[in-house]
Amino acid sequence: MSAPLVRDFRSLLDQALEVTDAAGRKWSDAKWGCYAFYDYDGEPIYVGQTNEQLRTRVRRHLTNQRTDAVAMRILDVFEVAEMELWPLWELEGMGAKGRDSLWLRPMPRSAPICPPLLFGISGVSSIRHWR
Repeated sequence: MSAPLVRDFRSLLDQALEVTDAAGRKWSDAKWGCYAFYDYDGEPIYVGQTNEQLRTRVRRHLTNQRTDAVAMRILDVFEVAEMELWPLWELEGMGAKGRDSLWLRPMPRSAPICPPLLFGISGVSSIRHWR
């Protein structure tokens, strides 16, 4: 990928990671959340979860900093056209004790989950609400 394309990609990624919701919260600042990356056909190519901060985890994947997925060649960052973020605001402040069992049990059906936002990060599409 040429230097101008990489700059454009990183600029779009920076813009996506700065988006705020109606409450003024940056979606990417959520400590807990899930994320998905889509290819140019809109097909999901990677789905992950984090408890370290969405911004940190997504940026690590998409700037080719070493992650297991990139190292094992599961994710080719040049195939990523869009990403979706699901911040789990209701889990903010959860300590390590609750963290260990969180991923092992299903969320109740009534649990409020933010509808995700879909971010275009390839220059092909723009920030929009989930399809």
